[in-house]
Amino acid sequence: QAFIPLFTAYFPAGAAMICPLFGLRFDNFAILCPFACGTHPLIDPIVILFTITSYRKRFLEMIRGSLSDKPNAKIAS
Repeated sequence: QAFIPLFTAYFPAGAAMICPLFGLRFDNFAILCPFACGTHPLIDPIVILFTITSYRKRFLEMIRGSLSDKPNAKIAS
């Protein structure tokens, strides 16, 4: 989970700021940099959703349409 922000947010933005300091041209990369930074809010929750077991099970239940009428918490009586 730590690699996704590294490659979708920090690396593109950092490279866009550092490359001109060293005189490196990044014309093609400059076109892709906003898209790479914009994918972070999309990809990160998907990874979290599929790596945490309870979230994954509930999500798959919602997709399959098999949500039960069970409450999420037990009520003590």
